[in-house]
Amino acid sequence: MASGLPVIATPVGGVPEVVNGVGTLVPVGDVAALAAAIATLRDQASLRAQLGEAARARAVAQHAMPVVLAAYRALYASLG
Repeated sequence: MASGLPVIATPVGGVPEVVNGVGTLVPVGDVAALAAAIATLRDQASLRAQLGEAARARAVAQHAMPVVLAAYRALYASLG
């Protein structure tokens, strides 16, 4: 995501929360769905670009080091 690339992932753990709206989720073990998702991104340059830009924006807004550090500082301050 931070590289500005679209994401294809499986919906395990917290992945759906991170990828929702900026990537494609495919069922675990569904090789056909994975192949279809890859083919879709291969064939649709505008979708690839749109998802990649959205992924980068989310990574910067929610997961960049300054954002994560601020969240940890706020958490530690709330505990003290």
